[in-house]
Parts: sequence; C-alpha cells; structure tokens
Amino acid sequence: KSFSNLCNVKISKKKYSISTQAVYGLGRPDIEIFASEDKLRILIECKIEHFERENQLIDYTNILLDNLENENHLVYLTKYYEEKSVENKNINFHQLKWADIYLLIDEKSNQITNQLKHYLKEQKMADSNNFRYEDLSTLNNITSTLAKMTEVLDGIKPIFEKEIGKFSRDSSRSTR
Repeated sequence: KSFSNLCNVKISKKKYSISTQAVYGLGRPDIEIFASEDKLRILIECKIEHFERENQLIDYTNILLDNLENENHLVYLTKYYEEKSVENKNINFHQLKWADIYLLIDEKSNQITNQLKHYLKEQKMADSNNFRYEDLSTLNNITSTLAKMTEVLDGIKPIFEKEIGKFSRDSSRSTR
C-alpha cells in the first residue's frame, strides 16, 4: 500500500498478482504487479550497481503497450539518481531510488521487509543524496583538511622513497 501511494497508484484490496522475472520477448522485468479487476499493470526494473541494457526501458514500455486497456506504470528503481524518462503518454513512468523504499519500511512491516530495510542500510542505499548541514560543513573545511594531508604525506615521503622508490614527477596527491 505504501509503495502504491508513493507511485500515486490506486490498488484495491481485490485480487492482484505479483510475479518476478516474468519472461517476455522484449525482456524480463524484475517485478510485475497485475491487478485485473483494477485494470492495472506495473513493471518494475531494479538496479543497484548496473545500468540498464540498451533500450531496456523502451522494451518494457512496449511490453506495457501490448494492452492499452490497463493503466500502465513503469518503475525504474535505482541506487543512484539517473535522469531517465519514457516518452509515451500511455505509460506512467516513476523513477525511484532505494532510499525511497527504505523510508517506506517501518516497525509495522513484517520480518522479511525489515530484513530488506537492514540490507538497504548495510549496502548504503538508505540515504538520500540531499545535502545535510553536516555535508556542507565538511565541504567548508575541505581545503584545511587537504593541506593537513599534504603535510603528513610530505613528512613520510622520505621513508617511502627509501623503501619503495621515488614518486614520478606527475604523481598527484591522490596517487601518493
């Protein structure tokens, strides 16, 4: 229910089915939700560290377009925000991040769902990419921090050069 609200989709409490990895000629969406009585179909593509294959979202759009009697939704769920769109007025496109899903899970959720929440946190997919005050404060001090790092590196440089060899002339601080 929380997920459907996030996507602004109305799913009644009537029959609906959820399947994973349904195979179509144009691809294999990760999750498919179909509510026949609501005439609603949702395809969800989940990504963590990979990008979609070439034309994957277009192919999933075409799968949905096979039945225009349904209210069709395509959800692209990723770890990082990516600028994506679907250019078809018959498809409702939703671009979500795993952090959005993390926020949906609360103490009322079942044990498996709470395990997903734990996994998302563990994999660093629970945080929003919005800047917090602490982030901006850190950026404010970055110049000072880099100067201190250079001082430390310059202090131990003779030891490393003796043991490992000289740095190349074009080696940057990050390389060192």
